[in-house]
Amino acid sequence: MGNLLSNSPIVDFLTVKDTVRRIDECILPDDRDPILDFIEGLEGRLSPSDEDQVDERAAEFKEANGVKILLKMMKRMIRDEVALRLIVGCFEILRDNVPVIMDFIQFGGLEQLEKINGQHEKDDFLK
Repeated sequence: MGNLLSNSPIVDFLTVKDTVRRIDECILPDDRDPILDFIEGLEGRLSPSDEDQVDERAAEFKEANGVKILLKMMKRMIRDEVALRLIVGCFEILRDNVPVIMDFIQFGGLEQLEKINGQHEKDDFLK
């Protein structure tokens, strides 16, 4: 996605917790490319081929406050369809993990989805 860290060993070898922390550290508008790279890397880590790792990585994501951080990014980047697709993709992977989805609901994720639907009504994926 972003060009800054794509195919970078840094992104490839970070844990879920470290990836979430790096996303949280990206706060400047110029950080868009690294944010996209880190979220894309997070999406890949959350969907391992081994089913046993899915719950382990979802728990690591929850413990690292990943839900709050991605929702914060969702609010901050609400006009950026690429970022929203990646963020929604992470939550889509975790849709069967009850603790993560409960946090998503508790921290205002459903309201954010409504706002996204209003602003990006022509985007089939985000609908």
